Amino acid sequence: MAQSLFKRTLFAFDFDHTLIDDNTDTFILEITDDVKLRSDFKSWRSSGKGWIECMRLVLERIHTLGITPDQIVSHMSKIEIPEERLRILHFLSKQPDTELIIISDSNTVFIDSILKHHGIDKYFTHVYTNRAAFNAEGLLELEPYHINTTCPLSPSNMCKNVILREHIRKSSGD
Repeated sequence: MAQSLFKRTLFAFDFDHTLIDDNTDTFILEITDDVKLRSDFKSWRSSGKGWIECMRLVLERIHTLGITPDQIVSHMSKIEIPEERLRILHFLSKQPDTELIIISDSNTVFIDSILKHHGIDKYFTHVYTNRAAFNAEGLLELEPYHINTTCPLSPSNMCKNVILREHIRKSSGD
């Protein structure tokens, strides 16, 4: 009798505009009424700066405006996850031999804040995203998940295909 190649069912989710109906990186712009930040962000994007570089500039500006780590976490917690998605995630998390992961171009602080606020952080075995952490001065520092040099379809900070394939490879024990 042949054994099944897959022992678990894997559900891989994006985060922005998938689990949530918003973009965490642009939602953070709403933490301040600084109109110049929004216009500078558009300028940075149109100048050809990469997403990570633009987000670093946004986070530096927010920091210079005196916005604290607690305010950032609180602000991100305002993002809702639609009730029907919460029900589906709850259902899937209770299924035997099922694994839920997130692969997102957001960052750890933003995603963790939202998942914890909704009480669903334990549903996911892995969250693959750009690394972020507050430094001693309270600045949210951002680092790319990895450097993508192989996939021309993906940004330089993350190839979701590579991440998914690596996750499957590690999960299958290869």
